[in-house]
Amino acid sequence: MAESVVPPTPPPTPSPTPSPSPPVPSLHRHELRASDEEREKVATMLRQACSEGRLDTEELEQRVEVAYGARTRGELDAIVRDLPGARQAHRAGRHRRAWRTALASYVTFNAWMVGIWAATGAHYFWPIWTLLPAGIALLGARLRGEGPPPGRLRPGRHDRRRDRSRRRDLPRPQ
Repeated sequence: MAESVVPPTPPPTPSPTPSPSPPVPSLHRHELRASDEEREKVATMLRQACSEGRLDTEELEQRVEVAYGARTRGELDAIVRDLPGARQAHRAGRHRRAWRTALASYVTFNAWMVGIWAATGAHYFWPIWTLLPAGIALLGARLRGEGPPPGRLRPGRHDRRRDRSRRRDLPRPQ
C-alpha cells in the first residue's frame, strides 16, 4: 500500500493593518488656498475701488500684484480689508447661505408632512397648516430682504465650535 504525501501548507501571513493616521486639524477660511477665480474677484474689487477714487493707481498696481501672488484666502482678505465692498460681499454670501438653509429646511420638513399625509390615507390635507404659515413667513422675509428668523443660524456659534475642536487637535506644550 502506497502512502500519499501531502505537502504541508504554509502558515497564513498576517495581513498588514493600516496604522491610524494622526488627526488632520480643520482649517479656518483664511488658511485655505485661494483659487484663480478668487484672485480675479479681488483684482476686480480693487479696480472698482480705484474707479471710485478709493485707491490711487500706484496703490492699485501694488495691491493687484499682491492679489495675483496670494496663496491663501486670508492674504486676499487682507488686501481688501479696508475697502467697503469687501464686507458687503462677505455678508451677502452669508445671507445667501442662510436663505438656502432656511428654504431647504422648509422644503424638507413639509415634504415629510406631505409624505406622512399620503401614507396615512390622504384624506383631509392637514399639512396645509404647516405649509401656509411657514411659507408666508419665509416669502415675506425674502421679499423684505431678510434672512431666517433671529436666533437661527448664528454665525458665531459654528466658529466657536470649530475653534474649540481645533484647539483640542493641537499638541499640548510639555
